Amino acid sequence: MKEIEEIKKEFEEKIKTKSIEELKKVETHFLGRKGKVVDLFKTLKNATEENRKNIGQQINDLKSYVEETISKRLKELEE
Repeated sequence: MKEIEEIKKEFEEKIKTKSIEELKKVETHFLGRKGKVVDLFKTLKNATEENRKNIGQQINDLKSYVEETISKRLKELEE
């Protein structure tokens, strides 16, 4: 799904932040209640039943990637 790749690229640019405060903003931007990844889950209702499982898995993979990357980056910034 094209949107997933675009969001991943945007995230990879924004994760290069230099402060913990900025990192928290990035986290909210992507994982918050109105975040970009959360918005992707809302698109599932428009997907065909055949595509829903595949798209859902891609979104879950993206969410896990974002969470893990933010966690690693936070540890780097705290050092």
